[in-house]
Amino acid sequence: MQLELSDVSSADRQWERQRQLAQSCCFYCGGSGHFVAKCPLRPAPALVSSLFPTQNIRKPLSILVSLTTHDFCVSTTALLDSGSAGNFISGALCRQLQLPTAATPKIYQVHAVTGKPLRQVRRQAGPLRLHIGMTHTEVIVLMVLEDSTVDVVLGRPWLEQHDPILSWRTGEILRWGHKCFEGCFPERPSPRPS
Repeated sequence: MQLELSDVSSADRQWERQRQLAQSCCFYCGGSGHFVAKCPLRPAPALVSSLFPTQNIRKPLSILVSLTTHDFCVSTTALLDSGSAGNFISGALCRQLQLPTAATPKIYQVHAVTGKPLRQVRRQAGPLRLHIGMTHTEVIVLMVLEDSTVDVVLGRPWLEQHDPILSWRTGEILRWGHKCFEGCFPERPSPRPS
């Protein structure tokens, strides 16, 4: 039996608790034959066993980039994704900027990390000039990914080509790979020795 606390005095509550303890009754409903852990009247416990403060949630590693054509220059965020098999631009950004697109040489099927098919990629945008920081510039063609939640994804092919050294704590590119000194820097600074 569940007791309303407003209807009983402190002494009555204490007496009831002693009775339940002495008679091996459930502390939740007061019934016999079970304990509070197995009480049929007790609501199911929450499925979340712990919550983490929002500051412990890590944001994906992204960098600020600029995309340039002969008509415009726009700054946006690019996700660095070593699990992505391609380099992408969102369909929404292409429409917003009225970027011309062309058919890809073949149709690509995009899969989630679980292997589930997501979308087919049939269009590409570019060539575009991609600027990162003050000195790194390249010409790139990006596949158009509809329903993307980020504007630009620089995937494994881009990471392998440029071989950047990243600070995982700050999200900064600390150093570019040696091939970048051959073609991505307009002023061609010489690399620092390792």
